[in-house]
Formats: sequence, C-alpha cells, structure tokens
Amino acid sequence: MPFVRFLILAVCINSFCGSFMGSSIFIAIPALSSDFQVPPEYITAVINAYVIAVTAFLVPTIAIVQRIGHKRGFVFGSLVSAITSVLIALSPNFYALIAFRTLQGLSNAFIFSTTYALLIDNIDNKAKGSAIGMTTACVYAGISCAPFLGGFLTDSIGWWAMFIISACGNFTAALLCRNIPTDTPEPHKIPYLKGILSLIGFVTFFTGLSMFINNQDGLYLLGVGIVLLFIYVYRELTTRNPLLKISMVIENKILNGSLLSSMFHYLATFAITMLLSMHLQLINGYSASMAGIILVIQPVVQCLVSPFAGKAADRFSPHVISFIGLVISGSSLCILSFIEPRTPFYIIAIAQLLSGLGFGLFSAPNSTIIMSSVPREYYAMGSGLQALVRNSGMAFCMAMVTSVLFYAINSEEGTTLYIRELSAAMQIIFTLSAILTLISALFLLRSFKAHRQKA
Repeated sequence: MPFVRFLILAVCINSFCGSFMGSSIFIAIPALSSDFQVPPEYITAVINAYVIAVTAFLVPTIAIVQRIGHKRGFVFGSLVSAITSVLIALSPNFYALIAFRTLQGLSNAFIFSTTYALLIDNIDNKAKGSAIGMTTACVYAGISCAPFLGGFLTDSIGWWAMFIISACGNFTAALLCRNIPTDTPEPHKIPYLKGILSLIGFVTFFTGLSMFINNQDGLYLLGVGIVLLFIYVYRELTTRNPLLKISMVIENKILNGSLLSSMFHYLATFAITMLLSMHLQLINGYSASMAGIILVIQPVVQCLVSPFAGKAADRFSPHVISFIGLVISGSSLCILSFIEPRTPFYIIAIAQLLSGLGFGLFSAPNSTIIMSSVPREYYAMGSGLQALVRNSGMAFCMAMVTSVLFYAINSEEGTTLYIRELSAAMQIIFTLSAILTLISALFLLRSFKAHRQKA
C-alpha cells in the first residue's frame, strides 16, 4: 500500500521533532535561566508543565480519538503542536513560556495517543515490530541531534530556534497525512464529566507532587489529586460506558506488567541527559555546544540499536530482549551513581554507551508487547496508555529530581560549595534510579510469566 510510506514518514517526523524538542531544552537550561533571569533549577518548572499537561490530557484524548478517528487526532495534534512551538519561541516572559509549554503538552497528547494506533492498524503483522523499531529509532535520532544541534543553535542563534525547527516538522507531518485513508472511528458517546474528572485529578496530583517540597500548598493539591483519581478509577470500574477500560488493563497481566515496567524505566532514566548536561556545564564549565557533543553518545547508540531490536522482536521473544535492555540500563546507572567533579570523561562516555544500548533494546520490543496484547478496537487505548505511563514516569522522575536538588542544594550558584552539593545530589538521584530499574525488571518478568502461562 503506497500510503504506508507517507504514514511511516509522518510518524517518524513527529517522533523526531517531539524528542528533539524535549531533549534540546535540557541543553538550553543555562541559556533559558539567563534569558528569563531565573535560577537554573527553576527551569524544571518548564519541563514539569509539559510533562504534566501531556499526562493529564492523555486519558481524555484517548476517548476523543476513539470518537473522531486516529488520523484526525494525529493531524490535529500535529498542527496545534506546530502553532505552540512558534508561541514558545516568541515567549515574552517565563510565565508565558510555561503556559505555552502546557498547551504543547495538550497537543502532543493527541499525537501520542494515535502514533502506534495508526501504525498497528495499517501495517501487516509481520512488519509491525520493524515499523515500531523505525519509529523508536527516529525518537532517538531526535535525541541524538538534540545535544549537538541544540547546543549549536543555543550558542549561535538562540534556544528559540529549536522550537521553530520542531514547528516546521510538525506541520510537514500533518501535510503528509493527506494521503492516508481516514479510519472509521468507533461510534460512542464521550463521557465528558469523567474526562474532566481525570484531567483535574492528574493535574492536581502531578502539580502537587512537583511543588510539595518547597510549598505547603503542594501537599493539599497532592491530596486533592489522589482523592479525585480514586473517584475517577471507581467510576470507571463501575460504569457501563468507561472513558478508559481500566478493568481490561487490570485483568491483562501481560499488558499491565509491561506498562508498569515502562513507567519505572522512564522514571529511572528520564533525567540522565538533564543531569549530565548540568554536570558538564555547571560543574565542569563546558559550553552548551561542547556539552552537546559529549551527550550525543547515548541517543546515537539508541538510534542505531532500536531498528534491530524492533526486527528482533518480530522473530524472538520481545520479553527477553527488553529484559536484557533493562539489565544494561541498570549497569549504566550504577556507574553514574559514583559521578563527581573529577570523574574522567571516558567513564561518562561508557555510561552513556551502556544507557543507549539498554534503552534501545528495551523500548521497541516492550512497545510490541503492549500493542500485541490489546484487541484492534483498543489500539488507541494501547497507544495512549504507553504515552500515559511514559509521561507519568517522567513526571515522577522530575518530582524526584526536584526534591533531591531542593534538599541537597543550599548554596549560591557558582560557588565551590554549590558544585559539591550539586554533585552529591546527582549521586543520590542516580543511585535511586538504579534501584528503580530493578523494579522495572521485576514487572517485566511478571509480564513474561503471564505470557508463558497464556501460551
């Protein structure tokens, strides 16, 4: 089918742009801090705003996409993401930057809840793993380009140029979808009240989680979020018209084991690039461009490994391949847990190489497991659930990082004591991350056990 090429190209472009944009902001932390005149650690609010928005809007967008169709949801998300990227580049102040990143999170929720659904629904079974592997490779290609290209753009033009590039990519992806047949959505009503309940629940929960360390109001928000999410889950389990079929997720041990494994893996690894960027620039004194060159190792390896991991998942057990990836990821975090100002460059390079290899082996096969364990009518839900647990892991990770940095750093930026405290905080975070990788492996083993019992 000729349109499949356009579909894969559109999905790959969006995957590249999303990861490039998300990772470039890490390398631009000092520049953003300088331009908006806020401390570097405050830039985590910009990252948190995006991650929280994506996570909160995913459940409602899954229901909307099932009603309007995968293609329409993908195109809508691509166009809105392009517009918000331009607005971010033109942000007049720090608060506007946070607001526009929040809107971008909304648009990307539509992209994330349709990407894998479009691929699985339009590609033959024998090529699904390969297609997912290509998409994952493009994600890592974007991450690969982010440190070097993002650092170069930040130093030579300005951080805003990265978002203009992403806007062009999102718009191109939307245009390519003109040749893709419009799918027939499932005819059903959208339970708006439950959608609003889940949205407010996720927003208050993750916002409270990100701010409760340095603001007592965060504890109240966290508590309200927990209550609202509990009510939402209860309503979903007892209604005839669920927004998200939670009962199916709970009963399907293959699915929930792989989803939880993915969440804990992202919780453990999401902050690696950000922390190493801070280590290289704020501790070792490298420029954004130089730090970008060093940080390119991990995503390049991810990009090279992912297509092969996806193909291997079509021929061999994806559970085994994913588990090997988790073991390798854990070893890289163990190495980084000993990082200090005098850590040799080759140690950081080895850790990045192992992290890239582990992530590349884990991601595509685990996505294949998830999408293969749901029926066709729930492809949008499977795609959205992957994004939900991924972004939840990112949000929990940023909460963990923010908490440790807040407690560990009490000195002024640029002082010797500040460098020592920042380095000690990184050691704590990487140690916790290594433990979280072990938890991820245990959930994957549970999924594998359920798969063998079913077979």
